[in-house]
Amino acid sequence: MTYPSLLAEGITSEDAYVPHNMLAGEAKVTSASAIALVDIAQRTIIAINAAGQIVPWAPDAARVAVAGGAGGQTEVAPEAIPRGAASVALKAGFSGPYWDAGCFNIGFLIWPAAAPAGVAARKQLFAGRKFYVDTIG
Repeated sequence: MTYPSLLAEGITSEDAYVPHNMLAGEAKVTSASAIALVDIAQRTIIAINAAGQIVPWAPDAARVAVAGGAGGQTEVAPEAIPRGAASVALKAGFSGPYWDAGCFNIGFLIWPAAAPAGVAARKQLFAGRKFYVDTIG
């Protein structure tokens, strides 16, 4: 029996498999889909805007007026509420999947610069949700 030369296929002897360490706990991983408003890199923390589109999470998004609210009442903008992470690279105007449940490794995900630092602060962002984050080990 002969075996194919993997080196001829572009794999070199220096290559090493590095695991992604995506998950940080045992929780059912599920996904949902929506249309992306802009291009979004895989593993980016996302939010869902008022139109139901996937957008990059913006922790510093401005507050918005409450519909029918009296006296200038405001609420947190939908873009400021993290909902999950892009499970693939998303293209603007196209429907794509995002993880909406599971326990993900904080270091695996792509966080915006305005995100709070520290494990405890990032865990608190997802308190009470099916999507949450932790560290490995």
